[in-house]
Amino acid sequence: AFYLALAVGSAVRHAFEIGKQAVVNAPSVPSGELEAATFLLLPPDAPHDAVVLPSLTPIDAWMPPPPPAAFLQHPLPAIPEAFLGRNVETYRVVSAILDRRLVSVTGVAGVGKSAIAVAAINYLAERHYFSDGVLYVDVADADSIPKLCQALA
Repeated sequence: AFYLALAVGSAVRHAFEIGKQAVVNAPSVPSGELEAATFLLLPPDAPHDAVVLPSLTPIDAWMPPPPPAAFLQHPLPAIPEAFLGRNVETYRVVSAILDRRLVSVTGVAGVGKSAIAVAAINYLAERHYFSDGVLYVDVADADSIPKLCQALA
């Protein structure tokens, strides 16, 4: 947000305040207000009222790009109603997704792999962990590489 504010013609001090507010409101930053309070605009005695990119044409309002097609397509499947006692497994999947982004949940049929995957992606989507959204692809019927590729396409 700070750099975007500079790019659209804001002065350094104004861009700095916009950046702090972005941290306060970011869902992925725990204790955003405490984190933003640690930011310093240096040197502290400078005016910081200059526009640092004066050669760029200022704009009145920034229009974000449209969301990616994956975000607009299908809603996520709902968590099963009888989904109880699987918090540890769901936490492991969420942690793996945040660490690697692409995670395979494997196991024998009927143990609840899909339910855990659905719970994990709903958790991530509700908290807006990924700006492009979360996409669920059911590959249960993909018993060959070509079918897997078709499901992912």
